[in-house]
Amino acid sequence: MQEKHKENMGTILEYIDQVSELAKEIEMLTTPETDEYQENKAEINRLETCVKNYINLLHVEKNHLKVLEQLGDTSDIPNVENRYEQLKSKHNKPKISTEEEFKKEDYYKQFHLGILRVHKPNAELNWGVQEDEDIVMTQEFIPIQCPYTKQYFTNPIQCKKCGHSYEKSNIIEMIKKEGCVDCPVAGCSVKNIRVSDLIEDAEMTHKIKKAIEKAQKEKEQEMQSAFELSDDEDE
Repeated sequence: MQEKHKENMGTILEYIDQVSELAKEIEMLTTPETDEYQENKAEINRLETCVKNYINLLHVEKNHLKVLEQLGDTSDIPNVENRYEQLKSKHNKPKISTEEEFKKEDYYKQFHLGILRVHKPNAELNWGVQEDEDIVMTQEFIPIQCPYTKQYFTNPIQCKKCGHSYEKSNIIEMIKKEGCVDCPVAGCSVKNIRVSDLIEDAEMTHKIKKAIEKAQKEKEQEMQSAFELSDDEDE
């Protein structure tokens, strides 16, 4: 059941990405000084509503996962049902509905920042209680290489003790051989990591995948620029 909720989270995150990209493409069609801009803005507002709905769905899936992770022994069916309802009530949160609440959500910020930077590449979000108080998105560091293999992740898994990610097959094989391992990330003091300390985080996996795609795209662009520069020098 946990796998199904993780799969649902991955699907929702992909939808958020697709809607965000579509919003940026619509923003590119016109500039703020044109008459068509406001018409396109209405379309973007509709896409914003989609993102809000997806964010709420994402929270529902996260809450289900928390409940299932804390459920424990599932062999006693009657007790499982009672325990499930208790945990569900504990973790259940009301839907996000206000603009101020959505402004705290990373995916909502990313949606608007992407649109803002279509015409202003270096712009930052100016979301504050007061007009002169900025809320600027900080760049989250997303690892793209396994600290053991030094290769791009293909199937990352996360240590719940420290939050660092590793290539799943690699670290599990090491733990099976040695019984437990220490986190190899510089500055991390977590030791004796066992298989039970590893979790599959759909959200982090999605972020890592996108970060790898971005890094690969930037590398391709650098190679293309170097190739074009070489051609210019030859001429």
